[in-house]
Amino acid sequence: MRKQRVNMVQTVEQYEMLHQLMVEHYYFGEKDMDGRKLLNKYSSEAIKEFDLLIESEALNSKLQEHCPGLIKDAIAEARDAGYVTIDATAVESYQGNVSLIASSGPSITTVEPFLIVLWDNQVDEVIMLNNPQREAKNMEENFCEYWPKQLNTTVTYNSISITLRSEQIVGKKVERTFLLHRRNRQDRMIKQSQYLGWRIGKLPDQEDQIIEMIKRIIDFDQESAATILVHCTDGLKRSGIFIAVLNILARLQSENKIDVFRTVKDLKDIRPGMIPAQIDYMCCYNLAKNLLSKENEYVNETVMHVDQKDHATDGVYEVI
Repeated sequence: MRKQRVNMVQTVEQYEMLHQLMVEHYYFGEKDMDGRKLLNKYSSEAIKEFDLLIESEALNSKLQEHCPGLIKDAIAEARDAGYVTIDATAVESYQGNVSLIASSGPSITTVEPFLIVLWDNQVDEVIMLNNPQREAKNMEENFCEYWPKQLNTTVTYNSISITLRSEQIVGKKVERTFLLHRRNRQDRMIKQSQYLGWRIGKLPDQEDQIIEMIKRIIDFDQESAATILVHCTDGLKRSGIFIAVLNILARLQSENKIDVFRTVKDLKDIRPGMIPAQIDYMCCYNLAKNLLSKENEYVNETVMHVDQKDHATDGVYEVI
């Protein structure tokens, strides 16, 4: 390659990454498929893939060194100012015009750095996937709603303020707009979409609204750039599933190809702990299947009915 193009693979880091990808391909093989094959994939095959993901974690240390880590600018500013930092990571996005950030939800002590992450990374929209009022207290006891409860009221967290400008509830989804303010800087408007019906270890209650949220991101104007922050409680389970399915369907619409294993592995390489359990990996498959079944325009061929054997995982969700 370098004989024909001398500037290819210029650094040790690039060579190490190339070597790592070749090793992974040797160990894990090719897992690309089209939408039809996804709909007819058995649960046992997906479970074996998750076992491979666990094995792959031993191979990730070198690759992680060359992947995006924590959002350095926002984290550094918060740390330099003496604040507790927020766990936020820039993650893989299939769409070139959309930047994705996965974050834990803020506690009362981390609201300020959380809002600073929104500000410094010029976030356009926040996707919130947890519902503190519905979920067990031990899961959400540290979560803090970072916006005011009353319209056109403002809450200030030291160096940054947030004003609730609008709020609309449609089914299981709440749409809000916030105004962020920092002294001597231009105010910034941010949209928030909160989905209320997704409990940990379960599929969403109303999948049509998750479909709408994912489709709207996929259908963003290709000429416009957007930064989206996705959070639940820990920024690992539901956030990981949402981002994985978003990337899976974005690629399917563009190439008519799907690789759930690679999509999830790329996310786990960048943000260790994402999609941590077999139940979360199966949720990626089941949610993608259900979205494809209902929205067959993502597939260039006629969608086939899912084999009844694929419902073997139903009992897995019932015990969570």
